[in-house]
Amino acid sequence: MGRAFKQVKPTIYLAAKFHARERMLVLAEALTSRGHTVVSSWLHEDSSESAAQHASQDLEDIAKADLFILDTKDESTTGGRDVEFGFATALEIPRWIVGPIRNIFHENADRHFQTEAELLTFLQEHFDNA
Repeated sequence: MGRAFKQVKPTIYLAAKFHARERMLVLAEALTSRGHTVVSSWLHEDSSESAAQHASQDLEDIAKADLFILDTKDESTTGGRDVEFGFATALEIPRWIVGPIRNIFHENADRHFQTEAELLTFLQEHFDNA
């Protein structure tokens, strides 16, 4: 399963298709309202920085996380979120998926949820009451 969580409530990186940012902001708010820390700065970035700067920041954010959550509800042809998934795999960060399994590497996720509601229920049962 990779490295253990450093704290009772893990620091979380949310990965998704960029155009799913509004949905991810809602999920990030639900997580922070439960006391979790979300380190996905891409949710709040503007377009003043270069793509390379954004990519570097995303990798730094992932390295800070205890848990990587990948949203796969939307199909993506850009590959960014899958690069992030691979980076989290290399760092042995636990990886959870919300949405369908879209490729062979997703089969190696530590947990799989169909919906955000399932994810939040699991987190509440296992972390929020600790």
